[in-house]
Order: sequence, then structure tokens, then C-alpha cells
Amino acid sequence: MKIILIIFFISCSCLYAQVTQEWVTTFNGTGSGGNYAVKNAVDKFGNLIVAGRSDSTSEDYIILKYSNSGNLLWSKRYAGAANSTDKIRDMVLDDSGNIYVTGISYEGISLGGQNWLTIKYNSNGELVWKQSLNWTGNRSDVPASIALDKNNNVYVTGYGYVGPAPLLKEDLVVAKYNIKGNLEWTRSHSSPTAYSAHGFSVVTDSSNYVYVSGYSYDSIITIKYSESGNTMWERTFFNIQVNYVVPLFSKIDNQNNIIVIGYYTVASQENFVTLKYDNNGNLLWSRIFDSPIGAQDNAKALIVDDSSNIYVAGSSFTNFYFDVLLIKYAPNGDTLWVKTYDGGNNSNDAGNCMTIDIFGNVYVSGYARSDITYFDYLTIKFNPNGDIKWIKTYTSPLVTYSEDIVYGISIDSSNSVIISGSSKQGTNWYGITSIKYSQLTNANINSIPSLSEYKLYQNYPNPFNPYTYIRYEMPVQGNVQIEVYNINGSKVQTLVNEKKESGNHEIEFNGSNLSSGIYFYKFSINGKLINTKKLILLK
Repeated sequence: MKIILIIFFISCSCLYAQVTQEWVTTFNGTGSGGNYAVKNAVDKFGNLIVAGRSDSTSEDYIILKYSNSGNLLWSKRYAGAANSTDKIRDMVLDDSGNIYVTGISYEGISLGGQNWLTIKYNSNGELVWKQSLNWTGNRSDVPASIALDKNNNVYVTGYGYVGPAPLLKEDLVVAKYNIKGNLEWTRSHSSPTAYSAHGFSVVTDSSNYVYVSGYSYDSIITIKYSESGNTMWERTFFNIQVNYVVPLFSKIDNQNNIIVIGYYTVASQENFVTLKYDNNGNLLWSRIFDSPIGAQDNAKALIVDDSSNIYVAGSSFTNFYFDVLLIKYAPNGDTLWVKTYDGGNNSNDAGNCMTIDIFGNVYVSGYARSDITYFDYLTIKFNPNGDIKWIKTYTSPLVTYSEDIVYGISIDSSNSVIISGSSKQGTNWYGITSIKYSQLTNANINSIPSLSEYKLYQNYPNPFNPYTYIRYEMPVQGNVQIEVYNINGSKVQTLVNEKKESGNHEIEFNGSNLSSGIYFYKFSINGKLINTKKLILLK
């Protein structure tokens, strides 16, 4: 019996050991200069979208769309009217494959004229709308983050110049655009001192509330807004023992709590802090991470899993060099584990981005410094216990001393990992290189379910008054969302928003508070839309 158990555990440890590099593709733009990735994402059809910037006569927005086999379907470049610097800062996709990017674009004003520019492209790469935001003058206005709500309204946060000259003061700004690109409202926060306030991250929850995190002078500020722009609450976090704190990212968990990470400085050393607020603005806990030797630590990525565990990735200064750092916190703030990775070359390694699969495995990507090849792509898979399952590196074959750094990572429905970054192609010449890794197991590959294996059935009875029943099937456990919308596209009720086990499920829908008419119910798993069906309420 002991022998059988040992063999079983060895088999489990090797279950995901087979990793295959499916393809590598590089976008070189005009064939010289710089092409740099900012972020990537995978749509529900398995296509890869990469956002970044590309040099031509100046720096331009660049959007690339690849098929799941790595073929370039299209590329779109946007150059502002001033033919100057245009840089994407962030990107998000909706369920229909539309692409939203925000960044800076110069308008040719002598004092700067650097404005926000937000663009929506459809899945074919056609420009649907674009909107520029010039805050209070012809100075620099810079966005940082973009998000969508359940109705595909668009929210952008960053900062806008308020002056007056020669005082270079900026305010935190958030803007809302509707689905047609019309500006619905803007809100701002001004530091109570002569110093600036900047927005760094915007997220929305399941009820379409909007949360903006930024800094105001020496504090992290988090603000909750309603859909109409009303301020619900405003909270600041300040530690008197530090010089200043700056937020970096925020996420919403499945209980609509907001998690914020940022960094703070003490005696010129940077460490990072993690904050968790409930949806009423109460600070549930804060955690500060400082490496054992008290040196510099950098947070670069944040994710929250379906069980509300929190992961923070970045780098930590240990043994005279930076190593990849990954921390897992429990929902109550307990530190479950801290893991570091040293590439073994007595040099710097870092995690820049992170994603998670449906099994709770975490993937961190960034770079590893090599004595031979300089900077290489680095991707590491950790299991839910923090054990490393595999490590993959990539070096540009075109140069002796590479500078290859990953900035975006995503995972598709087949559990393949796709990374995008900037890879050196020649002297002062960089390309946007994306790589797809597939994961094969000793078990049947069909053990990883495709979206088609999830089933949503027609409600019964239909028409109904006022009760009806909706049935669905799941091959594996996952986070389920079932939402009801009216014919105008407005959500009227959330029926399910929680983790469910595999198997058959049935829920009751009570339409007694609704008027007669046609409604639609949407079934999503882990944030991916599976199916939509129509139901009719007759009273």
C-alpha cells in the first residue's frame, strides 16, 4: 500500500510537467526603432490581443490581434494629429471581443498638450469611437487605468493638470463614457496641499459601483462612486512612520470588497502595502511587506481568486540582488506563504505580471538576468501551495546580449499560457514578441473542459408568471454568474454569483417585481460568457 501511495504522489507532482512552446511570433513594425508591449488579453474565442506602442516617425498606439494558432489577423496603428508621442497605458476587452485602450496623445500645443485618448475598436479592428480629454489647460494630462461595468460603460482614471503656472499641480481625475463613447461625467479629487493627486487604478463591482485608487500628497486614497458619479465614500491610508505611499493596482473580490496594493518609502527604501476595504469603506486589514534584510521590495501585479485569496507578485531584494516574489494572503489577511525565485546567476530577476487558471495555479512572468544573454523572458507556474511546477525562459535568437522582458500574461480556455513583451531584435531595435505555452498532462487532455462543455437550458415554464426555473450543467467547479437583463440591456437581477461544484444545478427566478415583457438571462463561468437565452414574463 505504501508503494502505491508513493507512485500516486509522484504522478500527481508530474501531472503538469509537460509544457510545450506552441509558437513564437514577433511584430517588428517598420523594421527599426522600438515596439513595446504594455498588456495582453485573450478573448472568449481564444484570440490574443496585444496593446503597446510602436515607433514610425513617432511613437504610436499599436493594437495586434492574433489567432489562437499565432497568425496575425490584423494590426492597427493610431498616430495623433501632432505626429508626436502617443502611448497606450491600459487595455480591456468586453464579452463581444471589442477592445478599449486608453493612453496619452499629443495635440501639438507648445506647453505640452498631452491629453487622454480613449479608443474603442470592434473585433475586426475597426475604430468605433475615440474621445480625447483635456482637463483644464494645455499641459500634461495622463490616464493610468481603464475598466468596464456590466453595461459596457467605460471608466478611465489618471490625472489632469490644474496649475496655475509655475505650480505644476495635478488632480486625480476619473471619467465615464457610455457605450457610444459619449462623456457622461468627470469627477476629480484635489490634494489639500500644494502637492498633486493622481489616479492609478479603476475597477467596478457586480453592482456597477466604481472604485478609484490613487494618491493624494502622502496618502493612498480610495473613492467609491455610483454609476451616476455620486461619491459614496472616500478613504485615505497614511502611515506616520513612512515618507509617502503610492497605490499601484486594485481588484474586487466576489464579495465586492476592494483590495489595493501600493508601495511606501522609509529612509529611501521601498516596501509595499496591501489594503482591504469592504464595500462600505471600512478598512478590514492592512499588511506591510518588508524583506528580511529590510531592503527594497516592489509590487508589480495583483490578482484575487474565486475563494477571495489575494496574490501579490513583484520582486524583493535578497542576497544583493532582486528575486521574483509571490505572496498569498488569505481573505482575512493572514499570510499563507511567501515564495521567491532566484535564477541562480547572481543577478536580478523580477515578476511584472500574473494570471491564474481555474485550478488555482498562479503564473508569474517578467524577466531573469543571465550572465550570458543579459535579460530573458521568464515565466513560472506555482501551484496553490506555492510550489514551482515549471519554469520557462526565452532569449531572442537575433542578438548576443538580449533585452527580453514580459509585460503581459493571459490564459485561455484550454489552459494555455500566453505571454507578450518586448524583445531585442538588433541595435536599438525591439519587437513585440508573444509566446504560447500549452500544458499537456499524463491524463486525457480533454480533462480540461472547453466552454462548450458548459450547458445552459431553456427556462421552464416559458412564458411564466411569476416563477420560472433555470437549469445549467458544469463539468468542473467554477465561479458562476447568472444575470437577468431587460430588453434595453439593463441588468434587473443577479440570480447566482458564487462558486459552484460540478454537476447539474437548478435555480428559481421570481419575476413578481417586474413588468410583463421579454427578458434575457446570461450564464458566465469565471468571467467568460457561455450562453444567453430569452424568457417571457406574462402577467
